[in-house]
Amino acid sequence: MSSVARRVATGALALVLVAGLSGCGRFEAPPVELTFRDSLVGAGKIVQVANTSNQPLTGIEVTITAPTGESRSFTQVELGAYETLEIGWKKLGGWQVPPGSEIRVGAKGFLLPVDGQLPDPGAGD
Repeated sequence: MSSVARRVATGALALVLVAGLSGCGRFEAPPVELTFRDSLVGAGKIVQVANTSNQPLTGIEVTITAPTGESRSFTQVELGAYETLEIGWKKLGGWQVPPGSEIRVGAKGFLLPVDGQLPDPGAGD
């Protein structure tokens, strides 16, 4: 590794540590659980994001990326304690969440995201 690359890597690590220790965010993922269900009207899948803590979460951002690479994002100001957010075609402007989509959830104050994947029953193992 060159000295420039080593300095950049060291600086990036220091920045993450300072941010985590200074209150800019916790070096952990938000306390959420991802589950999925079929849309009641047959329009793709519904992503369920449940806050598993007794504290509200703010600045929730959910990004859904289809196997084709197409993606959509949804943001919500707050998710109350033990509350569940459901995201599907209606909240995504008519875009249907396909099986196999990758899900990423972030929240204000948390430096790491929660990642998940919608099962694709048609994909072979």
